[in-house]
Amino acid sequence: MFALITETICYLLFFFLVLKILKSGKSDEIVSFILPVMLFYFFIEFMSVNNQKYVFSDEFSIFIFNVPLSILVLWVVLLYFCFSLTEWIARHYSLSLPIYKLSALDSVFAVLISILLEPIPVKLGLWRFLSNPIYFGIPVWNFIGKFLSVGLFSLGYRGFKNIRFKKRIILTYLYIFLILVARFIAYKFV
Repeated sequence: MFALITETICYLLFFFLVLKILKSGKSDEIVSFILPVMLFYFFIEFMSVNNQKYVFSDEFSIFIFNVPLSILVLWVVLLYFCFSLTEWIARHYSLSLPIYKLSALDSVFAVLISILLEPIPVKLGLWRFLSNPIYFGIPVWNFIGKFLSVGLFSLGYRGFKNIRFKKRIILTYLYIFLILVARFIAYKFV
C-alpha cells in the first residue's frame, strides 16, 4: 500500500514537472534533461541492486530490471528541484558561480533532501540497505554516492547546457555513457 502511495506521488510530481517544462517553452529539456537523468540513474540503481547494496520492495508496480520506474521518476524530480534551487539562489543573490560550484550546490541540496526524506521509505520497507545501516537504516556510503553521482551528472549537464541543442544531446548521451562505463568498471574491481 505504501508503495502505491509513493508511486502515485512520484508520478504526480513528474507530471507537474513536465507540465512546467512545457509551459515554460523549454520542451527540449524533456529530451536533454529527463531522458539522460533516467538513463544515468537507471544504470546506478541497476548496478547497486545487482551488486546487492540494497533491495526494493516487491510492492512497487513497474520494474525495469529490478529497478522501480517510480524511483527513476523521483530522481528526475529531485535533480530538477536541486538544479532549479541552485539557479534561483545564484540569480536571487546575483552570484556568478562557475559550473563546479553550481554542481557542488546541487549535490549538497540532493544530500540534504535525502537525509531528511529517505528514512521514511526505509522505515516503511520500500527499500532496504544490505550493509552497514547507520542513519535510520541508511549507510553513509549512500549519501556519499548521492553527492558524487549528482555532482558528476550536474557537471556534465551544466557543461553541455550552452551548446547547441543537437550537439548537446549527442554530447550529453556520450558523457553519460562514459560515466556509466566508469561506474561499471568501478563496481567490477571494487
